Amino acid sequence: MKTLDLALIGLGKIAIPQSKQDLEVNPARTHLSAIHQSKNINVKYIFDIDLMKATNSKSHFELLKNSKVLDQDFGSNEQVDIVSICTPPENRFDIIKRSLALKPKYMVLEKPLSLDFKEAKEIEHLLNQHQVTTFVNFPRLIDKDYEKIETMIKDDDSISTSIYKYHKGLENYCSHHLQQFIRWFGLPQKVKAITNVSNPTFILTDKKDRVHHFIGFNNLQFDIFDCEVYCAEKVITLENGGCEKSERIAKDNIYYENYTQLSKKTDLFPNGKVGGFAELYQHIIDNNFKNLCSIKNAIYGEKIIQLVKKSIQNNFEEYEFNVED
Repeated sequence: MKTLDLALIGLGKIAIPQSKQDLEVNPARTHLSAIHQSKNINVKYIFDIDLMKATNSKSHFELLKNSKVLDQDFGSNEQVDIVSICTPPENRFDIIKRSLALKPKYMVLEKPLSLDFKEAKEIEHLLNQHQVTTFVNFPRLIDKDYEKIETMIKDDDSISTSIYKYHKGLENYCSHHLQQFIRWFGLPQKVKAITNVSNPTFILTDKKDRVHHFIGFNNLQFDIFDCEVYCAEKVITLENGGCEKSERIAKDNIYYENYTQLSKKTDLFPNGKVGGFAELYQHIIDNNFKNLCSIKNAIYGEKIIQLVKKSIQNNFEEYEFNVED
């Protein structure tokens, strides 16, 4: 199998692990760990705005020993197959423009894709012009257990609603929920904010007129990233960052006669950390893009976030979701 050359741009905590030992952590939690575990990728170039960090990374990780540190304009270098951009969104567009000097076939972007919906569309247009196939890193979409759950609920007409709980921002934790919603239920028809706080609560109405609830939490001393899907005779639950995947079945007379209530939780799969990071790169190596998050779907997520903010600004007005806007 051919080895693909890669440029790793931005060397923060999502790009490289804190220690050499963390390279072996499974499932992978950083780009470098994922690259290491997927094999068949050569990190040809690295770049960070802190050039000392880039230089030190070369000596710290065997995988980067032969990597060349890029200069500021990325020019006068050989072509690569993949550019992975792990920088904050504030300078994302500029970094993408400079990365095109490396003539990549593929680009992997960390979320959030951009600062706003308008910039996201400009990024898409630029990359399409240069015929770069682009993916945004949402690992849960290709986690094996999440894929199994998708087959359980896909096209289940008994589903009445789903509930998503999050904190740490619309563009951060909530963006993962939005991509999962799009994968499971398609694009929304309507978007309406409910609260005006740093992690707003809002609702999405899907094409079958089902209302789905995104509940934002503030001032917590713990992480929350949970999801519940309500079917006619059971509830499927993903809790603690999606690490605990369970179901509760409707049963008669559990505590009261003539009442149908939910059973205790039954684990669907062994509890464990969510994967998908190494699979991202392996799918690119295998030319298997079906379940990866395309730049188009990432832009749809940005559009939903834009409409949530617009709804807040306009007294919680409900807006139609129009992909052409």
